[in-house]
Amino acid sequence: MKLKETLKYILHSISYGVLFAVALLLLEPNLNENALIKQLLSSEQKSPPPLSFAKAVSIATLQ
Repeated sequence: MKLKETLKYILHSISYGVLFAVALLLLEPNLNENALIKQLLSSEQKSPPPLSFAKAVSIATLQ
């Protein structure tokens, strides 16, 4: 009986999520064209800036 209640809870959660997503897409059809969302969902990894010790060296030479 506990398994049935758990499955019912999971199914309700999934269905609410799907309904929310559909409503959101119907209310805001240009959601996919948003630059911020594209940037967040893009698979491109930005490389970190090159590591530089210039600031540490300049501080060390002043002391």
